[in-house]
Amino acid sequence: MSKKDRLAKVGIKATKIYLIVLVTLIPALATIGLLKIEPIGLNELGDFLAGAFGPLAIFWLILGFFQQGEELRNSVATLELQAKELANSVEQQRELVLANREALDHEKALAQSSEIYRKNNLQPKFFPTFSSWMSTGNKFAYIIIIENAGGPAANVEYDVQACTDNCLILSGRATMHKNGERIENRSSAKIPKIASDLLLRISYKDSEGDDFLSAFCIQLLEDDRFSVSPLSTIPRPSE
Repeated sequence: MSKKDRLAKVGIKATKIYLIVLVTLIPALATIGLLKIEPIGLNELGDFLAGAFGPLAIFWLILGFFQQGEELRNSVATLELQAKELANSVEQQRELVLANREALDHEKALAQSSEIYRKNNLQPKFFPTFSSWMSTGNKFAYIIIIENAGGPAANVEYDVQACTDNCLILSGRATMHKNGERIENRSSAKIPKIASDLLLRISYKDSEGDDFLSAFCIQLLEDDRFSVSPLSTIPRPSE
C-alpha cells in the first residue's frame, strides 16, 4: 500500500472516530447537565457546526498538505528517473552513432583497400636492366632493356640521367608495352663511364588511361656491372 493510500485510510478512520465521539459526547454532556440543549437560530447553528467540525477540517487540511508533499516527492522522483533514462538513451544513441561511424569507416577502408589492390593489379611490372661497354677512344656506350611482366602500358616514355649533374644518358619511347614484351635501347653518344648513381624514370598510361611515373635507382658496382632497384610508382597528374 502506498503512503498516499495510508494517509487516506488514516483520515477516514480519524473522521469516523471523531464523528462517533461527537455524536455520543453531546447527549452524554446534556444528560449530566454540562450541556444545555435548547432551540437555537440559524446563526447559532452555523457557529455550532463550525466549532464542531472545524478541528476535523483542519485535520484534513494538514493531511492534504502531507499528501500533496508526498505526491510532489513522487513527481520529483519520477522526473529524476525520466531524466536518468533520457541520459542513458542519449548515451546509447551516442554509442550507436560511434559504432555506425566505425563500421562505415571500416567499410570505406575495405573499399579503398580493394580499389588499391585492383588498381595495382592493372599496373605493368617493369624489370629494367642496364649495362655498358667500351667503344673506340676509351669512350663508353650504354644499353637499357625494360621487360614488362604485368599489365599493358601505353605512351611509355623513359630516360636515364646521372643523379649528380642531371646529364642525360639515354631516352626513348614506345607506343605500347604489353606483358612479356621488352624495350631495348642503346645510347648513340659515346661518353666517359659514369661512376655515380643513375636515375631511371618511366612514365606511362595504364589500361584505364591513368598516368603513372615509376622511378628506379641504377648503381654502378665494383665489377663494373649495374644494379637496378625500384624506388616508387606514383600517379602523375595529366597535362
